[in-house]
Amino acid sequence: MTNTFSKNWCMTGWRAGWVVCPSGMETLFARLCQYNTTGVAPFVQRACQVALDTGDDFIAHQIARCRASRDILVQGLEALDNVTVFTPQGTFYLFFKVHGLRGSSLERAVQLLRDTKVGVAPGSAFGPEGEDYLRICFAIAPALAEEALARLVPYLRTLPAVAAAAR
Repeated sequence: MTNTFSKNWCMTGWRAGWVVCPSGMETLFARLCQYNTTGVAPFVQRACQVALDTGDDFIAHQIARCRASRDILVQGLEALDNVTVFTPQGTFYLFFKVHGLRGSSLERAVQLLRDTKVGVAPGSAFGPEGEDYLRICFAIAPALAEEALARLVPYLRTLPAVAAAAR
């Protein structure tokens, strides 16, 4: 099992984490990660220690905040006839498909950014199967999720509707 401090404790870029391995494999794992784990700055080590010792309340807050923002975005996008949404259960990204947008998922992501000022990732970044989709992060304050929705929904409503059977 591996985990990092990057997302859960907002230490993105600090490159600190851990590996739990089966008994007897310690030497192998030590060899595998020897050159990747040296030089972790003392302030990062201290932050990781504090996160492990006192971070449960912070994690609970992050989960609640993400869940609220997810629900705002899912409910708002699901209400549109030309959007297919997949409600995620264990991440802070939402994959959705907008029927009526033209071009590649990269072109669609650029179009949404240009026209609504809401940043989304092209689904193609996650492999060929993602080409028809876009991804939006909901690890944001619920007020920002509401703002994103307020910008997206009027724009997406201007696109051709798709029959429910085709969704």
